[in-house]
Amino acid sequence: MNKIRQAPDQLLPKKYFGQHFLINKNIIAKIIDICDISANETILEIGPGEGAMTFEIAHRAKKVIAVEKDLDATHLLKKKIEDGNIEIHQQDFLKFDLNLLKVKSKVIANLPYNVATPIIEKLIANKNLFTDCYVMVQLEHAARMCAQPHCKDYGSLSCFIQYHTQPKILFKISPGSFRPPPKVNSCFMKISLRETPEYKVKNERAFFQMIRSAFQQRRKTILNALSGQIEKERLLSGFHHACIDLKSRAENISLKQYIELFRYLTK
Repeated sequence: MNKIRQAPDQLLPKKYFGQHFLINKNIIAKIIDICDISANETILEIGPGEGAMTFEIAHRAKKVIAVEKDLDATHLLKKKIEDGNIEIHQQDFLKFDLNLLKVKSKVIANLPYNVATPIIEKLIANKNLFTDCYVMVQLEHAARMCAQPHCKDYGSLSCFIQYHTQPKILFKISPGSFRPPPKVNSCFMKISLRETPEYKVKNERAFFQMIRSAFQQRRKTILNALSGQIEKERLLSGFHHACIDLKSRAENISLKQYIELFRYLTK
């Protein structure tokens, strides 16, 4: 059990870090419960801030490795703790050496809105190191990750995330739950990492480049969007193989159809 010393428990939020500190105790308790933390787990906490969840997590987990970019926040956290199972690293998570984890860990994160995607990409790239990922993000960003075809939020990010993971929005969080209140709504979501994609392609980089090209010209039909890069007759054959209507636009095509198209074009 950690011994906690009295310390000033509030920081001045820094705009350039995109800081919004979670202060709603009911939401904090809900997050802790929903993450289902066991006594033998190591938790990687990204962006602990003032430690609103850190010490509650530590009461349940075997160990907490907290990575915080803000020097003032890490000083505050270190003042609050004398010893125990919390390890604090003052570093940008995108530069953090994941080899320091040493064991497979569960991720709990309050992601700054401006770097949420790069952080999730790093987690995906190292998915063998993690069990599940629970993240707090901007609701609009989460909607794009979870979006399905025929939806305005559906795009290349949706395809990338759903290829590698199973994302699910668990509940919404109002701006008033934070200090200072953000101008947007937030949510807490679970991102279950797939050990292997449900439908795998051999060249993932080229595959997602094809998808990005399609969505960069959303108003065009998929045929017109891709015909500048791929020979038209081959595209037509690929559309037939993947059951893609020639009049479809990028947002009308499912991830599975994109995979079938790419497999045909690269066989």
